[in-house]
Amino acid sequence: MPKAKPIGKAQPFLGAPAPIISTGVPRCNPLSLFNPYLSSSFPSGPAPAAPAAPPAAPLITPAPPPVPSTVKVDHPEAFKGKIGLEAKQWLTCMLAWVCLNQRQFPMDLEVLSFLLMNMMETSRAWAHPHLDQLGSHCALIQTVDEFKTKFLAAFGNPDATQAAGWKITSLTQTSTCTKYITKFCTLQMELDWNDAALRSQFAQGLHWEVQRQIATRERQPRTLRELQDAAVTTS
Repeated sequence: MPKAKPIGKAQPFLGAPAPIISTGVPRCNPLSLFNPYLSSSFPSGPAPAAPAAPPAAPLITPAPPPVPSTVKVDHPEAFKGKIGLEAKQWLTCMLAWVCLNQRQFPMDLEVLSFLLMNMMETSRAWAHPHLDQLGSHCALIQTVDEFKTKFLAAFGNPDATQAAGWKITSLTQTSTCTKYITKFCTLQMELDWNDAALRSQFAQGLHWEVQRQIATRERQPRTLRELQDAAVTTS
């Protein structure tokens, strides 16, 4: 019986594989595979907190605008040029009205325009040149104080001022402090004295007992108003 022939060509036997010989520690660490699963080698405990956010910028609230005056008063009538006490009264009332409505007059220029435009009849001839030059470098009136000085020089009564000065220097307290203050303030309106001169004259006219009580105070009055208040409280 004939032998069966093998299918295909048989591979020759090459012998046993060569042994693996270690050449020492490898130069780099072997690759490690990432393990997505938690293991006991990871630190335990809660996850670290996220860094705190920077503090918010402080909210700045803009300051409210000044509250307008709630006093509604018509401005005085135009000045007609009468010399004397009426001129002083008109000027005082006009400046008081400007103070109540100061938002309409942010600068002296607006105040001066308002005052000069409210002069008529004989006083208009005096006001017109000043109004025409207003705002220029050659204007004779640049401030409200300069207007007061020149206005009173033109329409004030020098005889009345001189008489008021004589009366106030001879005025003394003969009854209550309130009555003395009233008389003093009436004469004061005719004068252009500063506060220090008025305070000195008022103190001279006080009753000697009131002067003594005020002198014993720890805090001495420094203005005419403070001196008048002190005189009323001690009497």
